[in-house]
Amino acid sequence: MTSISRLVEHLAPAVWLEAQEIEAYLSQKRYHTPKENLKLLFVPPGYYIKVLSEIPEDITHEEEKDLTIEIDGDDVDAYRTVFGYEPGDECQLIGTFINLNHNHWFAFVIDRRDGRNAAYIFGQSTHAFENNRAFHDLQQFRGYLIFRILCALHGWDDRGPDVVNRIDWVQPGGTECGVYVVDLLSKLQQSDLVFTPNRQPILPRFQCTHRTRLDMATYLYRNAIEGLQHFVRLAQELPHTLRMGEGDLHANLQAVLEGYLTAGGGILPQTHSGS
Repeated sequence: MTSISRLVEHLAPAVWLEAQEIEAYLSQKRYHTPKENLKLLFVPPGYYIKVLSEIPEDITHEEEKDLTIEIDGDDVDAYRTVFGYEPGDECQLIGTFINLNHNHWFAFVIDRRDGRNAAYIFGQSTHAFENNRAFHDLQQFRGYLIFRILCALHGWDDRGPDVVNRIDWVQPGGTECGVYVVDLLSKLQQSDLVFTPNRQPILPRFQCTHRTRLDMATYLYRNAIEGLQHFVRLAQELPHTLRMGEGDLHANLQAVLEGYLTAGGGILPQTHSGS
């Protein structure tokens, strides 16, 4: 119930998306997609943040190159177990999201397909900009180390990138950066990243940010409700594990369902003005 109430608060129009909602949506999309169909492997930021927090912030770029990347074996096992990943899996495109200066989300993608060793920075600013030699931009968010950490997590050669491309676009308002990140990475999970003739990544076509928020709400509501329903079934099978009676449990579940479902069982649409 707490997770559903968070969705109501954070997925409303023009509200800043928190990391929890971005991560939950993209992680569940990856988890529920057969890995042979995935075009991009979404990685929750916690996997690189933990390693990054143990590396001094004042090391030089030369030290970044020579540093031995050490990831806790339990964290590696947890990641591979949760997402069913095995070294040697076909997909070799990784995506995550990064917070810049505590007020902006953008996407970071690693491309090891077909012999590439490239990093792509998507949406680091809210103005249109392109740069196919953006190595200096990595230093603004410790991107060189993040690149190496995520490669090591997947059992790949963890050398730094040979190519760094950056693409930004106009982002109206001040609260939609996280929505663009979700739209971009979810599309790249489903469709190949393609390039211009000069090897610059081509952005997928963005949809209305209200539509993306509604997609997130629909998907996460449904998963949360399915989790509650699974809990009810478990409670019926193991009633001795509960402190509340079966009637109380059903009443609580029904209160949630009535708030978010139509009489036919569909998700109530998110309403907003101006669309």
